Amino acid sequence: MNNIPILSHTNHPNIHFKIWHEPEPGLFYAIGLDPAGENELGHPAVMQVWCDRPRRLCLEVRGHASEEEWAHQLYYIGKWYNWAYLNAEVYRYGRQIRGYLIYGNASYGIPSDRSYPNLYIMPTIGDLRAGRHHPSGKRFFYEATSATRKYLFDAIKEAVSELADSDEHNPVPDVSFIDDELDNLIINFRNNRDEAAPGATDDRIIAMGLAWLIFKQEPFDYNTPNAVTSPTEGIDESGNFFINVEQAYEESQWQANQNEVIYG
Repeated sequence: MNNIPILSHTNHPNIHFKIWHEPEPGLFYAIGLDPAGENELGHPAVMQVWCDRPRRLCLEVRGHASEEEWAHQLYYIGKWYNWAYLNAEVYRYGRQIRGYLIYGNASYGIPSDRSYPNLYIMPTIGDLRAGRHHPSGKRFFYEATSATRKYLFDAIKEAVSELADSDEHNPVPDVSFIDDELDNLIINFRNNRDEAAPGATDDRIIAMGLAWLIFKQEPFDYNTPNAVTSPTEGIDESGNFFINVEQAYEESQWQANQNEVIYG
């Protein structure tokens, strides 16, 4: 099996993950990241990798780490998944991640000679209001404001509807998170935001919605032969955050509210 870029349990005991489908040659992928801080008491960050055809969840990473480390993971997991398209929410967190993927960060193994090649470009607010999702704006990643957040949740609703009608066998192996997080959404009338109720989370559906915003732009070129390269090893020279796929399967579990949850 290939080695993959993943945050080490040794260095980051609060990072947990599951791999359902490794990258395959000729397939296109989208990655959504709902970032968070390093504070273990706050909501965790969630990164999800989705395949376009067939539309299915392939990998999820969940936990607490610095923005530098999440940028590192986005770069190398994205590279491993055939240079997947990347999208992250920019709100309290995300600006540093965006900067590192555009300008590089040698300390974390992100090349500084060029930016990551496939970054989501956010449409203008006028295009979003008109239902147009082509990359018309000038900003990378999805900037969540009181005016734009509703379109992210529209993408979440579209994802839920599409997955419910999917002919793909088991497109979301851990499907319970969708109902659990949707059931715990409330409207915060102070800032007119959909968000998780106190004590609940919405991080996984946010990551899913961010990936769906990529799908809505249809950036994948299925007409060009060899448009997608074979999966790369994606190994950083430092090797600081790498573990083996077999180990990933054996250790694919995370702590939620002090109760162990086994994926799959």
